[in-house]
Amino acid sequence: MAFAIAPEAHSIFRAANFLMKDEQLSDHTPRSSKKAGTFEFEFELNFYQSLYRKLPNDKRVIALLAELYTQKGSYDAGLELDKKLVAMEPEDPVAHYNLACSLALKLELTESLERLKESIRLGFKELTWILEDPDLANLRETKAFLAYKHELGIL
Repeated sequence: MAFAIAPEAHSIFRAANFLMKDEQLSDHTPRSSKKAGTFEFEFELNFYQSLYRKLPNDKRVIALLAELYTQKGSYDAGLELDKKLVAMEPEDPVAHYNLACSLALKLELTESLERLKESIRLGFKELTWILEDPDLANLRETKAFLAYKHELGIL
């Protein structure tokens, strides 16, 4: 006999499955497919906020919640979590990349470029994504970014 699961429960099962795995954050961070402002998105956001209150030092929860805050447009909240994650994982290139994105969204472009450089120094290799990521649009328009792009040999 089959039974139906409410759509919002899928987020809980996905989160529980992810949190039970002991895998590197950088390689397996799931991203929300929900659109900000929808019931499903708000449910997922509330769920991760609740998890964060219980697990304030869980890197996976921090990364997921930061992503959700950014999707919602709560850039200050996302930035604070990205800073926390970099403090916890100073050698994680993805954490630095996400911090660069949050800083660019807040128009802190000098610091954003520094975090981006650090992410690349630490091994972030998705250069095509850097050139397409909408979160970095403001940064890509700066002379400093264009100079760095030239320095990397990206035309």
